[in-house]
Amino acid sequence: MPKRKEKLPEGFSVYLDFVRVMAALMVFIHHMQGPHFLGAIQSALKLGPDAVAIFFVLSGYVIAYVTDHHEKDARTYILHRFARIMPMAVTALLLALVLDPIAKGISHFDYLKENATTVLSSLFFLNHAWWNNIYAMSARPYWSLDYEVWDYALFGVCIFAQGRLRFLLAGAILLLLGPKFLLMLPQWLLGVGVYRLSQRLRPSQAAARLMAVLPVLLYIETKCFRPHLLTQFYMYEPLKEWSLVPFQPSKFWIWHLMLAPMVAVHLFGMRHLDLKILAAAPWAGLIKKAATYTFSLYLFHLTLFRFFREFIPKGGVLYYLLQYVLTLAGIVVLAHYTEHRKVQIREFLRRRFPTVFARR
Repeated sequence: MPKRKEKLPEGFSVYLDFVRVMAALMVFIHHMQGPHFLGAIQSALKLGPDAVAIFFVLSGYVIAYVTDHHEKDARTYILHRFARIMPMAVTALLLALVLDPIAKGISHFDYLKENATTVLSSLFFLNHAWWNNIYAMSARPYWSLDYEVWDYALFGVCIFAQGRLRFLLAGAILLLLGPKFLLMLPQWLLGVGVYRLSQRLRPSQAAARLMAVLPVLLYIETKCFRPHLLTQFYMYEPLKEWSLVPFQPSKFWIWHLMLAPMVAVHLFGMRHLDLKILAAAPWAGLIKKAATYTFSLYLFHLTLFRFFREFIPKGGVLYYLLQYVLTLAGIVVLAHYTEHRKVQIREFLRRRFPTVFARR
């Protein structure tokens, strides 16, 4: 009889939500303008690229988990991924198409005409395939979807396709996307690997504590006390001399290949700690609620921020404060109609296409 797969402990689930919130805030802080001294800190820490590595590992972990417990057939898997990604992607593009021309003082028609190819490429998540180096207008965080969506596709093919079809489809995906995708893929696969390993190995509490703490200390030590190493890891210019494709936005891949294992080891350790105290904490509900806004915060914040800053009187702390408040308020509204509607979207698709997405 096969071993029963364990569900995520409630305490660890709260912790994963906490990690999602912190990673989204890292990206938000990375892009937000602030007084001069804050800007210097933002530039030095480079929190945004680090958050992407965290998101990729976390994404791989979560997808491996849901295919073990909830999304056990290809139709359900495709439905859930589509309902989560496409409404957010379309909203991000529409938001940029509507707000960017207003902020720039140009006509919407001219802006759409100028960015028609970008919109089409973005809808198929091919902005960074091979020689492409396209950003989705002001929605620059959209770039990570060009990798993550194809991570979903490749993983789905490997899990649900069979025989020769599996190899043909997987090969087609890799051929379509090119080398930049391969540079980022290990981060996502590490998340899958950590989940699989967590199902098979159970370390002692002492070992789990060590694995949970040491990567965090190593990360802090590297960021704060070894900036010269980080500068080397962030650089990718030497690769330009022989590379036939632009490495943007995968230019941090060397550092990410060091950071992602830290995240993976940390998650493995945290998974095997007794975290009941987190599940019972009075703020656990607040964390879980905040986590339902993280995708919107990540994807929409830069477009909103760049729009609002054009119309706020410049000068003083109030200038920055209003940018943050208005941007966050806009995210809350947008999340209500997008991120929070994925269940309704799934049910709508089931009703609209019953032969494709019928329940099994």
